[in-house]
Amino acid sequence: MPVSQLTNPNIIFFITDEQRFAQHWPAGWAAQNLPSMDRLAKNGLTFLNAFTAACECSPSRASMMTSTYPQQNGVEVTFTTALNPSDPNLANVLAAANPAYPLIWKGKWHLSFPVSGGNWTEADIANLAQTYNVQQWNPPDAGTSLSGTATLGGGKGQNDRRFVCGPAPSGIPAESVLDFINNCNGSDPFCLVVSLVNPHDIFLYASQFEGSGYEDAPFEQLPIELPENQSDDLTTKPGIQLAFRTSYNASHPLTAAQQANYVKFYAYLQTLSDALFCQILDALTAKNLIDNSIIFRFADHGEMALSHGMQEKMYNAYEESMHIPLIVSNPVLFPEPAVTSAVVSSLDLVPTIAEIVGSPATTTLRGTSLVPIINDPEASVHEYGVVYTYDDSFNQPDTLSGHIRCLRTPQWKYAVYYSSAVTGGQFEYELYEMTNDPGELTNLAFGTVSEPIQQQWNTLHTQLTDLLTTLGPLPTGDFTWPVNPAGSNVWSPVT
Repeated sequence: MPVSQLTNPNIIFFITDEQRFAQHWPAGWAAQNLPSMDRLAKNGLTFLNAFTAACECSPSRASMMTSTYPQQNGVEVTFTTALNPSDPNLANVLAAANPAYPLIWKGKWHLSFPVSGGNWTEADIANLAQTYNVQQWNPPDAGTSLSGTATLGGGKGQNDRRFVCGPAPSGIPAESVLDFINNCNGSDPFCLVVSLVNPHDIFLYASQFEGSGYEDAPFEQLPIELPENQSDDLTTKPGIQLAFRTSYNASHPLTAAQQANYVKFYAYLQTLSDALFCQILDALTAKNLIDNSIIFRFADHGEMALSHGMQEKMYNAYEESMHIPLIVSNPVLFPEPAVTSAVVSSLDLVPTIAEIVGSPATTTLRGTSLVPIINDPEASVHEYGVVYTYDDSFNQPDTLSGHIRCLRTPQWKYAVYYSSAVTGGQFEYELYEMTNDPGELTNLAFGTVSEPIQQQWNTLHTQLTDLLTTLGPLPTGDFTWPVNPAGSNVWSPVT
């Protein structure tokens, strides 16, 4: 059934933080242990190749909200720059279609700062409504720190449960997700964003785990093993990867036993957010809202979880960091489960909503509507593939090549790592054939490069450059972007 047959559908986003596309798990584990994902997939379209446009938290969220890259929307570094209120975003797209189509936001925001400059208060609810046209937020924000317990999704923080079930903190009159659903009249369309923190709490393990409110018992027996690509020595990869891994692992060391528990804890955290989404699905069903609601289930970005020996998601373009889950679910559109292999971007979500609701506010959007794929899972909407960017910063010198521009096609991944802090620019490269090397262990751009690979490298570089030029994130600065770098510019990692 074409999506156009739904009349004024509700749009619902289920977002998690730092949840990668399911990988490195036993077959069937996700379906058995993440029942909300399974429920959505049974009446939905599962995207096997969805990728975030940017990393880390704030850049990925700003890119999703505005359908632009960080270099355009200005949110390049987490904790530093707020989303520009003058930039069109999801709320503007909805309002242009129907002024009475509200964007209701519940949960993690991470795109602006408290109006008081300190704690989140009732004033911030009004500020988000006035500044961004984001309605009925339920502060305080959460998942915005890599230390302490106050902003945790679970543990002592319990912010995810507060977002979904309540109660609101004293002095902040804010509805929970379940309150909002139970109070719906069922006749007026809405866009509801449910943005949960977990599995972002993975940063706790192991150095901050004690005293966090979490215990080992719920996850230490999970049948989750260390990833097969953990032992990558990174000597054939861009030098920033080894530099970051060395410094981060020095400040966040893990014993062999802790490494085994790290990947189990990461999986366990996903079951916590999934259980809350199940409660929301139950509430939507009880209010007869499911049939006329299109649910988009995705994450802002992924997590390495010891793949390539790395924690977190900084300074890399590996699948674990950029490959995200995406399910578009509605029982009328999908009476049976469907799957697509089309390569898509988080930039495509807002253009998709624009087409669904009939919004004319699309001139600034850099993504492409996924409606053709929703209507026909065999379709594709990107000629080459999609672009992933990284411009964030995390305790590494800017003389290292820590900025990334990456092209992901159905078969290939090609990434340019660069630093503009070095006179004339400094460039390093990654090239993977994803069909035969899904673990991304063999960097085909390193060392002596065969003639066929040089040709493929130059083809991908041309495609990447075309997309960067068209979409906006072509790097600027006092250096020249490479032209046909293969062969004549074989490199060794800079350390």
